[in-house]
Amino acid sequence: MSQTKKRPQATLVKVAENLYRNESSGTYYALVKRSGKQIKRSLKTKDRKLADRRLRTFQNDMDRVDLAKGNVKISFKEMSERWLKTIRPHLKDSTYLRRETALKALYPYFGKTNLRSITKRQCEDWASKRGPKVAPATFNIERETLITVLQHAQGEGILLVNPARIVKKRKRGKTQLEIPSQDELLKMLKHLRAQDIRYQRTADMIELLAWSGMRVGEANEFRWKDIDWKRGLFAVTGGETGTKNHDVRMVPMFP
Repeated sequence: MSQTKKRPQATLVKVAENLYRNESSGTYYALVKRSGKQIKRSLKTKDRKLADRRLRTFQNDMDRVDLAKGNVKISFKEMSERWLKTIRPHLKDSTYLRRETALKALYPYFGKTNLRSITKRQCEDWASKRGPKVAPATFNIERETLITVLQHAQGEGILLVNPARIVKKRKRGKTQLEIPSQDELLKMLKHLRAQDIRYQRTADMIELLAWSGMRVGEANEFRWKDIDWKRGLFAVTGGETGTKNHDVRMVPMFP
């Protein structure tokens, strides 16, 4: 019966203060002490000059975390509320609502947890429990929100690393769209316009969406003043809230 051979431990050789090199791979590591604990971090490079720069960055990050010790008791929920306030002026109402909804779904798993107590294992456990319960799109927005809140904590010097980055996106299955042919579309419009005024207005909206390529929200904000008759163009502005990407699109009119 064969025995599994243990892999030899990598030997780290000190090349400078707090800087070590793996003899076998050539990769550089940072090794520092904070509060009596030794912290080792791969600098993910074999280049000495780049390793020196990354070591300084790592040490600066450690110093920032030390300065933020007064905030060690801040919970995930408290940090997320602080983060929401910073992003509120820059988001559309619908986008802000999605972030709020995502946070409410995250609170049962992370809400009361001290930020510095959140581990990679906890993030992986969340993904394994939450993932099967929701659609990939929902899971991905919650994952992105979790990562962004912890990234905000990094920026404030409360966290050194972001444990949620270990969680991978879920792949979204391709949706099979059944797009009507032009003849089918025209028959549907004719049928709707044979009904009362409510269906006639619905037909107008459907036809506008079909020929313009606008989203429903954009079409609701479309006005006569958005049409440039001379140049044969119309502007998609999205009204006061703007388009999805906050850009004004100029679209050519065609027969």
